[in-house]
Amino acid sequence: MRPTTTDTTAMVPADRSYGPWRVRLVREGDAYGQRDCLTHAEAEPLVELYAAAADPEKFGPRGQFVSRYYLSSFVGSDRYSRGPRFAGINLDGGVRAWTLTAKQHREAAAAVALLLAGVDPTDQSRSA
Repeated sequence: MRPTTTDTTAMVPADRSYGPWRVRLVREGDAYGQRDCLTHAEAEPLVELYAAAADPEKFGPRGQFVSRYYLSSFVGSDRYSRGPRFAGINLDGGVRAWTLTAKQHREAAAAVALLLAGVDPTDQSRSA
C-alpha cells in the first residue's frame, strides 16, 4: 500500500497561554511520523497535535509535532475511558505550554468529527 500525504487538518485557537494547535487526522493508508516516513496501517484513525505557532522554517507547515493519540483515546470512547469528558490533556509533561485546555479539547474533538465526516471545519457556509 502506497501512503497518501494529504493533510486533513483543523486549527484550534489559543486559550489563555496554550496553543494555537493544528489537529491532524491520520487515516489508514496516510503517511505520518517524522518526515512522513511511516504509513498508518490500522483502521482506527490517529489524531496528531502540532504547536501551530512554531517556526515553519524549522518545523514545516504543520508546526512542531507534540503528540499523537488513537481517535478512541482522544475522544474518550476506548475501553479504558468512562466516556467523553474533554477535561483537557497534558500533551507533554516537559513543556507546560503543551497542554490542551478543556475548551480546546472539546473544539479539537468537534473538528475531528467534522474531518471524519469529510467536512472542512473552516467552511463558514455550513453554519448559514
